[in-house]
Amino acid sequence: MLELESASALTQTDVAKVLSYLEASGCELGLLIKFNVPLLRGGIRRFSDEPCPCPKTAKAERLRVG
Repeated sequence: MLELESASALTQTDVAKVLSYLEASGCELGLLIKFNVPLLRGGIRRFSDEPCPCPKTAKAERLRVG
């Protein structure tokens, strides 16, 4: 699910919309992208119902299991 905004700042309403869309659609991942920023990657927010599969988390899980 992708929500695009060109406002000067993201509000709690924008975040609530993305979370509502995720819940209603059953999607696991949502992106809220604000275009009114100097560098685009600075305006991207990621929302997910799943835990982050980043290497740091995976390493911590291996340490707990072992």
